[in-house]
Amino acid sequence: RSPFSTPRRRQIPAIPAVPHRPTFLPEVTSPRSPSPPTGFSPRPGESRLLAAKAAAARLLERRRLLLERRAMDLASHALAARTDIDATHARRLAVARDISSTNGEIEVAQQKAEEWDRFYESKRKEMEEFRAMSQQFEAGARQEVQRLKASVSQLHAALQELQSSGLHWDDAGIGAAEARKADLMAK
Repeated sequence: RSPFSTPRRRQIPAIPAVPHRPTFLPEVTSPRSPSPPTGFSPRPGESRLLAAKAAAARLLERRRLLLERRAMDLASHALAARTDIDATHARRLAVARDISSTNGEIEVAQQKAEEWDRFYESKRKEMEEFRAMSQQFEAGARQEVQRLKASVSQLHAALQELQSSGLHWDDAGIGAAEARKADLMAK
């Protein structure tokens, strides 16, 4: 062979697929199929190679379309998942706000309960002090009543003694005794 002779097979470069634009290639199934309208007439051996490359290109195009469809499905699922995540996040924030609000209400209620507990404790102590004071007052009052009864009894006995002895009554002494009696009764 001479270096200037043409090779038996001529290689055809692969047809690049334009993204997002389907390429439509004519189906070449046999060497006897009509030639493309470009005026290109392949040689008999090149027809099979061209048909194989065209079939491979169609297969790649189908695969690209399937992958694009799958990518769109995945993007749709991702968008739906993102929407669910955002909705869940919003619900979580709402629940967190509700919990925070409820915790605030609980703290306020606990503070009020503590205030009421302190108030009731102070009132209970006041009642105990009052009860002790009232018992002391009652005991003192009973002693005073007993003392007054004893004084009245003594005065009564003295008066009866004076009446029975028939002595002259001293009006000034009787008035003083009655004033003393009234004073003792008032206490």
